[in-house]
Amino acid sequence: MNTLTKRLFWMAVCCLPFISSGCKQSETAVKESSISDALYQNLPFEMPEVQQPAFPAYEVNIEKFGAKGDGLFLNTKAINDAIKETKTNADGEYLFEDLPVGYYTVQVLDKRTLEDTADRYLSTSFNVLIRPDTITKNQGVGVSTAIHTGQVRFILTWGDEESGAVADADSHLIGPVNATGNHFHTYYSDQAAWNGEEEVADLDLDDTDYEGPETTTIYKEYPGVYSFYVHDYTNCDSNDSSQLAASNVKVEVYSGSFKMATYYMPNKEGTLWHVCDYDSRTKALTNVNEVTYHTEPSNVGLTDEEVKALEIKENIRVRLSNIENIANGMANGADEVDAKVTAWRQQAESYDIEVLNEIQDAVEEYYQQINKMFLYDVSYTVDDNEKNVYENTSSRICINKLDSSVLSDIKITLSDSDSDTVVTEVTPDEGYDKAYKLTASNGFEKVIRVKIKNLTQDEWNASIDDED
Repeated sequence: MNTLTKRLFWMAVCCLPFISSGCKQSETAVKESSISDALYQNLPFEMPEVQQPAFPAYEVNIEKFGAKGDGLFLNTKAINDAIKETKTNADGEYLFEDLPVGYYTVQVLDKRTLEDTADRYLSTSFNVLIRPDTITKNQGVGVSTAIHTGQVRFILTWGDEESGAVADADSHLIGPVNATGNHFHTYYSDQAAWNGEEEVADLDLDDTDYEGPETTTIYKEYPGVYSFYVHDYTNCDSNDSSQLAASNVKVEVYSGSFKMATYYMPNKEGTLWHVCDYDSRTKALTNVNEVTYHTEPSNVGLTDEEVKALEIKENIRVRLSNIENIANGMANGADEVDAKVTAWRQQAESYDIEVLNEIQDAVEEYYQQINKMFLYDVSYTVDDNEKNVYENTSSRICINKLDSSVLSDIKITLSDSDSDTVVTEVTPDEGYDKAYKLTASNGFEKVIRVKIKNLTQDEWNASIDDED
């Protein structure tokens, strides 16, 4: 018995043999080599003869199904009888049984009754070879729901574990995120790109365990070029792997419901395949087809200058986060700090190295200033033993007395001895036991609230996990 089985989605799956209406049927004919021996003569080196692959010339004779070749008889029923159709189950699996040996085209059609046609999967097809006395497994294709006109979708699929494919092939899309030239990079670690409240692009579906599919969609186009890459995450640290090239990697590109192109990875060693570029201004898709070795997923498709820009941008992001943490709990000056942080974040969207260096210097200088104002140490005494907590910027402190120990002499002191910030004990808010106000010379103020607990060590550890 010859069987075809595969896991897909909820679909009607049609299996169509290569059909003819002739009276002859051949299941064993083989196409002979047509390469002339003259090609191997008078060469400057010895060249082995190339062996061409042989394919069985299988055809289904529809006269077996009642067709007539007289030009008058309507053969629709005979053709339909020669076509097999089945449905996938809830797990996306389908099965054809008792297929004759030969080549088949499997069409995947979504025939469900739907309230919203946007939920309907796009039709697609693939070819299958059925061999004698064999169960042909894992023959399928990734399917995707329809998208609107003006939207572009990239669908990535690859091989299964049995075929020796990589476990995790990743989709990467780089393109303009707005009309001013800033760019996004969607991949597994940053799956959605937004321009304000408008979604520009999204890695809609990420797969980490063979086959795929992964889908990436451009929902809102801006003028410019969008570049699509496939990265071998499984072997990303390798500089000599060829597994991606042997993984049957395929990328399909749709514009609305129209399939623009299908790309197959070339037989080239590497871990990064630059598949194609899409120009939203001309609606043109360009085949790039470059394969290289690449390690770091976060900077796929970037030049050395862009990688450097990302490093500076990350430094700026960390420092701005530090400043926000220090400003948390400020009683005066918080609005000024927030305004500066917001402005720097917007400016840091640039990829201009000179601009980013200027922002980084300004942010670092401001961080040092505000850190000097409000970086403090805490000391207190428990049963005559002095304890210290160094370099804190939090607006809240929790101290545990540990089983009715005597706690005294709580002190807040500035970590920088040159700081001109003044520390004053003030009346605590409800729910707190102590409070201290830090007042800088520029008028900025921050209140430190202290809560004292009397817990066992286990209770204390649990309370740390639950503390806001």
